[in-house]
Order: sequence, then structure tokens, then C-alpha cells
Amino acid sequence: LVFGTGAYAGVANGYPASLAWGGPAVGLALFLVNMALIPRRVRALGYAEREDDLLLRSGLWFRRVMAVPYGRLQYLDVKDGPVQRRFGIRTLEFQTASAATDATLPGIPAAEADRLREELVARGQIRSIGVSNFEPHHLAELAAASSTAGSSAATAAISLGLAALVV
Repeated sequence: LVFGTGAYAGVANGYPASLAWGGPAVGLALFLVNMALIPRRVRALGYAEREDDLLLRSGLWFRRVMAVPYGRLQYLDVKDGPVQRRFGIRTLEFQTASAATDATLPGIPAAEADRLREELVARGQIRSIGVSNFEPHHLAELAAASSTAGSSAATAAISLGLAALVV
């Protein structure tokens, strides 16, 4: 009804009917195509946690697979707007030592985003001090030790006996 009213007003004001009806029709067609592609765009996004890095996959027509080494993670931001909060999802933004490997991972469930943030920050701390071989339980120990007042990640690693794992 809104498109029809606008088109009628356009024809009444002297615009050609093809222009008055064509613009809204093209807009509606683009909107419908965009809505139809949403499920495919969601399936095109993905990530995988590996031992040394995080793989991020994106792209519908131009696919991109990026490996972000944990030791290069400098900043990890979790964002959620009002619409995302309504649906219980968040967006993770990764900033690394190289601007070319900055990445965004949208649409992560809130609980998974929080878990992923904590684990990636802990892995990044471990990698930044040069530890290459670690077990999953070291992540929790390092996070607990480094959260104490005045304790750095390196001090925490040494106090946990991880110095033997430093390469």
C-alpha cells in the first residue's frame, strides 16, 4: 500500500509511470533477495579452535579462511546491540598485531561468546610468553593465577611451573 501510494503520487506529479513504479519494485526485489540469502550467509560463517590458532571462515561468493595465531591476539571485543540481546547473540571482534588479520565473528550465542572470549584471552596470554605446549587445565590455572593483584601472566606461568614448557 505504501509503495502504491508513493507510485501514484509520482505519476500524479508528472513522473513517468516506469520510474514511479520501477524504483519501489527494484527496492522490494533487492529486499526479498537479501532476505532469501540470510540462511546461506549464516551457514558461510564459521570458526574452529585449533592448538595454535583460531580458524575463521566467512564469505558467500568470495570465501575467506583466516588463521589467527593465539599469540597475535591483542584485543578481543564482545559486542551486542539491542537486537542482538533480544535474540541472545553477540559479535566477537578480534584485533591482532597485523591489521590484515583483524576479524569479526557475528552471531555467536551469548554463552559461547563468553566462553570463547575467556579461553582465547587465556590462550593468547600463554602464547605471548612463549609457551607452546600446554594442557587445557593450564588455561584455568593461568587465568586464576594472573587475576591475583600484581601478578602478570609471565609470573603466573612461572609460579605454576610452566617455565619448563617455554620454548
